[in-house]
Amino acid sequence: MFKFGADIGDYSKLRLSTEHFKTHGDYPLRAEWPSLGDLLDTEFIRKTHTLNFTSNPNDYLNLDFNAYYTDHEIKTMKNGVKTYGTKLINKTKFGDENFSQTFVYGFDYYNMQSYNKNNSLPNDKGQNLSLFIEDQIRSNGFTFTPGIRYDRYTLNTMGGKIIGMKRICDRRGCRMAPLSSKERVKYTWHKFSPGVSLDYQFDMGLGLWASWAKVFKGPDPIESMRIQNSSVQTTTTNSDLKPETGDVWEFGARYKTEISDNQSINLSAKYFVNQYENLISEMGAPGRVEIQRINGGKANVKGAEIAARYNMADFSFGASWSKAKTKYKDGTKQGYGYVLAYSDAGDKYTFNAEYYANAIDTLFGYNLVAFNKIHTKNGLNSEFNKPGYAVSDIYATWVPNSGKYSGLEINVGIYNLFNKSYWSHSQRSAGNTNGGMIDWESGRNIKANVSYKF
Repeated sequence: MFKFGADIGDYSKLRLSTEHFKTHGDYPLRAEWPSLGDLLDTEFIRKTHTLNFTSNPNDYLNLDFNAYYTDHEIKTMKNGVKTYGTKLINKTKFGDENFSQTFVYGFDYYNMQSYNKNNSLPNDKGQNLSLFIEDQIRSNGFTFTPGIRYDRYTLNTMGGKIIGMKRICDRRGCRMAPLSSKERVKYTWHKFSPGVSLDYQFDMGLGLWASWAKVFKGPDPIESMRIQNSSVQTTTTNSDLKPETGDVWEFGARYKTEISDNQSINLSAKYFVNQYENLISEMGAPGRVEIQRINGGKANVKGAEIAARYNMADFSFGASWSKAKTKYKDGTKQGYGYVLAYSDAGDKYTFNAEYYANAIDTLFGYNLVAFNKIHTKNGLNSEFNKPGYAVSDIYATWVPNSGKYSGLEINVGIYNLFNKSYWSHSQRSAGNTNGGMIDWESGRNIKANVSYKF
């Protein structure tokens, strides 16, 4: 990784960065289903380039512009996903400390492409252009923020018309599959999404807030491994496909107080409700290449989070708890590849402890993440248990504040300190607990990085 930054005049800054990250090892062809085949020698490469420009000469111009390009490639298989985009935000402020309005407005554009260099088929492309504006109205401790966002999403993808049926034979036997005209299809959607939030900060340190917003999301490009001739023959268009939409609500409270000159407490709590419609799935079946995007029905997600942090001199301690429950409304869309392929996680608990040693300019830390076991359902609507687990990490960061090493930063960490065997509650699982269908997480591992600013 390399970063460059420069001040331009008194009010502007330019930052550039580039990163090249490579992972090489033996991995299953499909990480979520390791039992489907032997481990393969695989090389993953991620390239990222970013540009950031900021300028704040007055209350009317507070500009933040970002541009980026990233390419995630499975080098050994010659396929991957590349994305580039730009985002510009400006803030214009009017008023004084008793009453003020801050207009936040700009645009966001990205282009995401799945590619496969093993054939000459076109890339699958998804493009989104967003325009947005909000008005942050503040009076004493009260803040009222209405806003609206416009999205235009275009997807150019595989998906011809169904012109008949095709007999396909593989290791699972022979069957009839839809035969595609091999044409490409272009979906385009437009959506206005309003939102509003309320926030009140009391002098005693207590704050309350609530928010509501409409959400919108179009389907992603097809997985790069599916961009092949066999998929073109059997991937068909769904002319009734709708984008994902919904409503999200959040309600919360926060509290901060200074106990003494070197002690403070921060508390926060949040409850949220997300209601989604027209969830998009790529319907398929194990070992098959034919797919069709469908709307998998509605889903409600409800959850809560509680967090606390206590600071005392050079020590800091934090803890949190969170829980979310998902309820799908359409019970007929629960097969392989449908929305219920993913299921809920158990209650999550975290603990963090840090100590900053001033004498040696070093931060020492410990993290604990734990999940309760949970009885849930998988994508086939079968009940099964996800076992609980707890993972510990330790880390240290050395950042000398002065002397000949000023500007140097060294980070070292030991992750999964006690070498626990576990699988994440967030992975897709068919409920098979004999190890064959489970993607186990990494055992004990050590990571270190060095950076130097000059």
